[in-house]
Amino acid sequence: MNTALQKERDLLLFGEELDWSKIISLESYTNASPATLDRLIEIKLLDPNHSNDSPTVGEFIAFMKKYPGFTAHGWARHPRCTNAEVVIEGIAYKGAYSIELLRDFTLLCRKADSFVIKEDYLYCWFD
Repeated sequence: MNTALQKERDLLLFGEELDWSKIISLESYTNASPATLDRLIEIKLLDPNHSNDSPTVGEFIAFMKKYPGFTAHGWARHPRCTNAEVVIEGIAYKGAYSIELLRDFTLLCRKADSFVIKEDYLYCWFD
């Protein structure tokens, strides 16, 4: 991965440029917005059709745009790897939500490995 692309990816996902010399292979991220994910697709670091035994990246993004406030979490592979990909493992939401949002979230994430529904928090994670 070229340095400019690595820097942009790091800034998008982590808010800063990481010192990858101290990271073995992967780094987890949280709170990625749909705009961040769209940009990663645009620069070819995220595949909209990728599925981690989960909804596709494109399905997650469409859902997040329909219901603002959701963020994605996952990991980014070390830039020295041939495939310096970004993977989405799930989405999360904090705050009050409607019955419609809860229904659609449950339908989208019903096969998740971890699935949390609280009064003011929704979370799913796919292994």
